[in-house]
Amino acid sequence: MARRAQLAQDLGLAQVPELGRGRFTRKSLTQFLEQATSRYRAGQVEGVVLRHDSPLWNESRAKFVNKGFVQAIEEHWRSRTMQWNQVRQP
Repeated sequence: MARRAQLAQDLGLAQVPELGRGRFTRKSLTQFLEQATSRYRAGQVEGVVLRHDSPLWNESRAKFVNKGFVQAIEEHWRSRTMQWNQVRQP
């Protein structure tokens, strides 16, 4: 979404890379997760965020995660104390 990208740029915020646009099947996403390597750590990608945007807003989103990531979770985030993310200064 151009509006969100412009706002992030104006605020000096980094954005995650856009991997593609269009319609994707579960099979194609699963194959991508099995083959893609992470840009941020050694190993496979954790997952991808799928977005459905209108011209002004994000209408819906979901995260499709690697099966190895799901199986490694010992405690669900909802049962833990809230942990705030930090924005790194450049």
